[in-house]
Amino acid sequence: MSELAENYKYGNKVSQEIKRLREQASVLATEKLSAEKSYAQQLAHLRESADGHLSAQIAAEEKLSTAEEEVRLLKEQLSASQESLAARLEAVLEAEAVDRFKRSPAYDALLLREFERGMRQSKKFFAMKDHSNEKALRRFDSFFGSGAEPDLGPVAGRIMGLSCQMRTKKLPGLLKRIKDEETAMALLQLVEIQALEIV
Repeated sequence: MSELAENYKYGNKVSQEIKRLREQASVLATEKLSAEKSYAQQLAHLRESADGHLSAQIAAEEKLSTAEEEVRLLKEQLSASQESLAARLEAVLEAEAVDRFKRSPAYDALLLREFERGMRQSKKFFAMKDHSNEKALRRFDSFFGSGAEPDLGPVAGRIMGLSCQMRTKKLPGLLKRIKDEETAMALLQLVEIQALEIV
C-alpha cells in the first residue's frame, strides 16, 4: 500500500515536471518566434535602408554627372565666347591700326613711293615700246624697201596684214621667206604692238 502511494506521488511529480517542461518549451518557442520575427523585421528594415541609401547614392551620382556636364558645356560656351571676343577685338585693333596707318605720314610716303615706282615703270615700258617700234620699222624698211607701210586694217584686235602682201593668211608664208630670224621676230613684235594699240 505504501509502495503504491509512493509510486503515485512519483508519477504525479513526474507529470508536474513534464508539464513544467512543456510550459517552458512553449515559452521558449514563443520567444524564439518573437526573436525571429524581430530579426526579420530588422533585416527588412536594414534592406530597405540599404536600398534607400543605394538609391540616394545613385541619384546623387546622376546629379553630379549632370552638374559636371553642365559645367563642361558652360566652359565650352565660355571658351567660344572668349575666342569670338578675342577675334572681334583683334579685328577692331587691326582696323584701328590700319586706319591710324592710313592717316599717318608713313602711308602718304608709301603711296608716293608706289606712284613714283609706277611712273618709272610706265616710262620704261613706253621707252621699250618706242624702241621696239623703231627697230621693227627699220627691219621692215630693210626687207620691203623704204616707203612701205604696214596695213593693220580698221578692225580692233585683228591683224589684217602688212600691206597687201602681209594679210593674215599669207603671214606664215611670208615669215618663211625671211631668212633672218631676228627680222621675223621684229616684224611679229611690230604686228602685236600695233594690234594692242588698236584695242
